[in-house]
Amino acid sequence: MNNIFFKQKFWIAGGIFLIVAIIILYPYSTFKGVKMEVSRTDAVKIARSFLTKQNISLNDYYTDIFIERDPDLSKYMLLTLGDKGVKDVISKENWPTYGWKIVFYKNLAKNVPQITYRVNLSHSGKVVGYNRSIPDSMFLPSLVRDSATKFITSYILKAASIDTSGFKLVETKEDNYSNRNDFSFRWEKELKEIKGKLILRAKVQGNQPGALQYEFEIPEAYRNFFNTEDAILGTASVLFVFFLTIFALVIFLKKYHQGEIWIKIGLRIFAIFLAIALISTVNNWPAYGDNVGIGELGFLTVKILAFLLGIMIEAFFAILVFVTWTVSESYARELWPTRFKSVDAFINGRFLSMPAATSIFRGMIIGTAMSLLYLIVAIILNSSKTGLLIDTPSMIGIYEGFVPAIEALTQSFISAALGSIVLTFFTINITYNKWKKKWLSIVLSGIVTLCAAVLVDKIPSVGPIGLDLLLYFAYGCFFAYIYFAFDLLTLSCALFYSSLVIDMYILASSDSGFFKLSYIILALVYLITPVIYIISMIRKEDFVLESYGLPPHIQRISERERLKKEMEIASKMQLSLLPKEQPFISGYDIASVSIPAKEAGGDYYDFIDLANSKLGIAIGDVSGKGVGAAMYMTLTKGIFQAHAEENVSPKQVLAKVNQLLYKTIEKNSFVSMIYSILDVNNNKMIYSRAGQNPGIFCSDNDGGTTKFMTSSGIALGLDSGNVFNKVLIEEEVEICPGDLIVFYTDGFTEAMNERREEYGEEKLRKMIQENRHRPSKEIIQKILKDIKDFVDVYPQHDDMTMVIVKRV
Repeated sequence: MNNIFFKQKFWIAGGIFLIVAIIILYPYSTFKGVKMEVSRTDAVKIARSFLTKQNISLNDYYTDIFIERDPDLSKYMLLTLGDKGVKDVISKENWPTYGWKIVFYKNLAKNVPQITYRVNLSHSGKVVGYNRSIPDSMFLPSLVRDSATKFITSYILKAASIDTSGFKLVETKEDNYSNRNDFSFRWEKELKEIKGKLILRAKVQGNQPGALQYEFEIPEAYRNFFNTEDAILGTASVLFVFFLTIFALVIFLKKYHQGEIWIKIGLRIFAIFLAIALISTVNNWPAYGDNVGIGELGFLTVKILAFLLGIMIEAFFAILVFVTWTVSESYARELWPTRFKSVDAFINGRFLSMPAATSIFRGMIIGTAMSLLYLIVAIILNSSKTGLLIDTPSMIGIYEGFVPAIEALTQSFISAALGSIVLTFFTINITYNKWKKKWLSIVLSGIVTLCAAVLVDKIPSVGPIGLDLLLYFAYGCFFAYIYFAFDLLTLSCALFYSSLVIDMYILASSDSGFFKLSYIILALVYLITPVIYIISMIRKEDFVLESYGLPPHIQRISERERLKKEMEIASKMQLSLLPKEQPFISGYDIASVSIPAKEAGGDYYDFIDLANSKLGIAIGDVSGKGVGAAMYMTLTKGIFQAHAEENVSPKQVLAKVNQLLYKTIEKNSFVSMIYSILDVNNNKMIYSRAGQNPGIFCSDNDGGTTKFMTSSGIALGLDSGNVFNKVLIEEEVEICPGDLIVFYTDGFTEAMNERREEYGEEKLRKMIQENRHRPSKEIIQKILKDIKDFVDVYPQHDDMTMVIVKRV
């Protein structure tokens, strides 16, 4: 354990330093002042008590409660006042920054006359707003203007306990309905510490209080200043995620069809993600339906529809995680098999094994460092006058769910899964598999994170959209670097813990016992990781993947890699045996070509310099494919060259080669070959054909008449010699000026198109005849082009080798 502890001492020391730094710096941040002092349950009780005192009966009413906040206001306050000023303002009990909005309603269609009530509470639980919505046709006794003014003023002081000192009545408006008169009032109060006005609005409906709203009015220039940029970025991001999903699905279906996808772990991750997302959705039920309207549907019906839409969105994200995981895994297990050890241990529930515990602990330290950086940047920017800020008060959305601890844990998990799997893991494996450049994968990961910003949580927005985009890019590059430096589990835990600690910043400031309990739960979850790590160091337990078995596609990948390397070896062997240059003989134009198929075969051709101005020309085809065929080709070449120089007779050379090959190669293997000797002095060619495709002789004197050189013979290696020597014969042809001889392998004549039609000997013969006046090299090029046009996109399945000898 001492050795392990020594190796990890910097991580442990770093973790301690980070926690101490956060504790010291936290009181200086806006987070310290962002607090919700009353729980959801208490807020409903306060709102009900307020309405009961107004003699309002809430029987048969539904109740919903939402977080009420103004993003423009919080950003404006931070820009104007800085961290300390905002904390001072928020500490005032009735300052209208954020709080609860409690709605009492009946689930009736909007076109049905009904009464609804809304009560607004500050973060400390004080009433700062009230609204009663009634039908315009409702009858109520009415007051005159002066009576209505006195009535609403006393109501504000008595019911809401709002300090009206310093307010000036600036507007009174009378609305006349058929059955009553309503009065609307507006008071304003100029502030010294911040540019803007406190606004107090009230309404009298007949002879009853109808509305009350206490708010801060920011200058016109700052209203909706930030929202436009956020909307642009959000819309573009949603579109990008949609197309990213389509792209991932296409790759998934392609690889699934090819049998390269192993969905067992992907399905498990899909189920876990969907389950946690559903827990988050159910916990966040209170937040659905706020400020949403669908035609004439009642509020509860709209809320249910919004909730179902939320489930559909989470299901969409679960599918996205599943698809990107399975595609990425198929690449990653091939590219970085050792980096999956910690992930496999974690998925198998072996949290106490060293691979999993180490990655989780490192992820916690990196995530804590990210959250500390967030805290430091917030302190620096929010205390300056640079115009940049981090809007910490807008993060109180964690209070929207039933239990903030569940909201923090589930959303941190979802954010970590989307950020690590969908953005980083998927991008890196797709790009690195194609280009094999880490720096390029890191840059592209940053670009994808920038474009898919809607999937990334807890990346600070500092104001100008240009800087925000730069931050998203930098975070994406950092995520990719963490993946390359460590592993996927480390990255996922880093994102999880950074989000979790930032949520803890908000909960830590609250004095409410209920919210303190959520903070304690999150703190315990955070502290579990060091405990797991310490236990793992004591146990020193490694992890070996056994329970999954080897995935079928991994088996195929391994086999494919083995075959690929084998083919590379065979291809190199094959190419090394072929002549490096064309022979130059006065009076003759000789050209050759050998085009290997994707799968290495055994085509062979050779030129042998013989005495008395003679040239030996051989072309052959070894049966089979791969390394075996290449080895037999090597053997054939060695035997052939050793005897071709000793004998002048093609039949004798082939007979000797056959005798030795028969003793060496397997009985189901053979070599077909034509060996010819060109007598330059007499312009004759003697040849023997051992089972190889017949050569083609084209006579220029007879108008390009062609004939096949069909001397009898069987392939090498099939017989010990008795039958071979009896069957094999030797023939001679005279070569006149303009005549040419073509030797070729069956890759030419058996080339197929999509209709499975073969090119055939007749087309080859015709091409030779039509192009006989061209140089030998051009004739080969014409034949190759004609074959390419014939097969079109159909792949080449066999080697194509050709030698042309033309007398000029």
